[in-house]
Amino acid sequence: MILSPRPYAPSEQWLYVRDGKRFGPTDFEGLQAMADALHLRQDCKVARMGSRDAQLASELPGLLFPAESPPLPVAAPASTGLYRSEDEKLLLGLCGGLAHRLGVPVILVRMILVLLAPIALAYPLSVFMQARPTKGSPTPQN
Repeated sequence: MILSPRPYAPSEQWLYVRDGKRFGPTDFEGLQAMADALHLRQDCKVARMGSRDAQLASELPGLLFPAESPPLPVAAPASTGLYRSEDEKLLLGLCGGLAHRLGVPVILVRMILVLLAPIALAYPLSVFMQARPTKGSPTPQN
């Protein structure tokens, strides 16, 4: 949450720079409130209004910063225990891409592929492997 600068007394006007942007003027209590809200950081430059001498906010006497909490540990990705081969990953990616392109749920694409896979595999075999009579079977008479 970014706090707006508080009204200031003309004798104590402060400017500060954060991320290349200038903020202020504000009074010292406004600087403290922004430091408490973590908007004003220790590495920000602060200067009195009209002064050319800027200093780090951490060097400003009387300005206190809250103790920074240590960064949260990054959790390792949860392992599902499933091993997916490269072929399976390719097929799942294909299903996801088709579902996105067609605007349908992924499960629908997967079901259609599962139903059509036996037909798609059997059809080329039926074309190339013509039925031949077996030994001992009667041949049709013309």
